[in-house]
Amino acid sequence: LQGQRKGVAQEKLAGEAEKLSKEFCMLNQVPAVIDFFENRQMGITGGPGSLKVEEVILQLLMQIAACLCYTEVKTVCFYNKERKRDEEIASCLRWMSHSWSGDKTVRYSAGCEKEAAEILPVLTRELMRESEIMEAGVSLPWYIVLVLNTELIRGEPLYQWLTDKEKKYPVSAVFVGEDGQALPKSCECLIEKQKQEGKSC
Repeated sequence: LQGQRKGVAQEKLAGEAEKLSKEFCMLNQVPAVIDFFENRQMGITGGPGSLKVEEVILQLLMQIAACLCYTEVKTVCFYNKERKRDEEIASCLRWMSHSWSGDKTVRYSAGCEKEAAEILPVLTRELMRESEIMEAGVSLPWYIVLVLNTELIRGEPLYQWLTDKEKKYPVSAVFVGEDGQALPKSCECLIEKQKQEGKSC
């Protein structure tokens, strides 16, 4: 306080806080935290085969591999072998111990109908067994299913479980589509492409 009226003196740092708040009101390339227990269905728009979509999925996979044990989280991928970027994502999954069944006999990765037919019965049994255990709380392992090719699971019980909002099964799904219309209506958590940048909602 200074002067006869005891007014507040403006120090030279008085405007710095306002300047900093304006400078950092929009942060670019900040990691987004997604709670897969609360948000069982996540959608990524931009289209299968997109470089931006591939980058988001690979970052997700790296974080899972670095932070969670293969006994805690299992990764499953349904992709299209004909798409180069899908194949790149699948090849990363092949080296993760998270992509194997509990008895290490089945790798949860399918790029065609034949491969999907091999893993669907095993995965369905696992999820049914774990859902019975889940009554008491969170069941481990938790399954994260990447759906890059919906056609491989459409009509299967797994597809219904992945889009079910009742949260009966220990599974979360990441769906990829051209836009919001191509994703299941249950996807409330979206990462969508707007102009040249991704946006998390």
